[in-house]
Amino acid sequence: MWGAAYSFAARHGLKGQRAVGVVFLAVYTGDVVLNTALGLYQHWRWSAQDWAVDIVDKLVQAEATGAIFDHIVGRSASS
Repeated sequence: MWGAAYSFAARHGLKGQRAVGVVFLAVYTGDVVLNTALGLYQHWRWSAQDWAVDIVDKLVQAEATGAIFDHIVGRSASS
């Protein structure tokens, strides 16, 4: 999901940290809403530490996706 969202953002002119930020907000919001609706998350019971760990974990995923995508696309664009 991260890769598809980043690809969509990149194709619409976003890249780097701006794309990571947009992708993170969209995917993370969808993740929390969907998992709450499915009963997998009970975020109202989460402590501040639980939120911080979850956000940082997902932000690392978004950053890694952006770095890998930009590296691969950047390399193929210069070929």
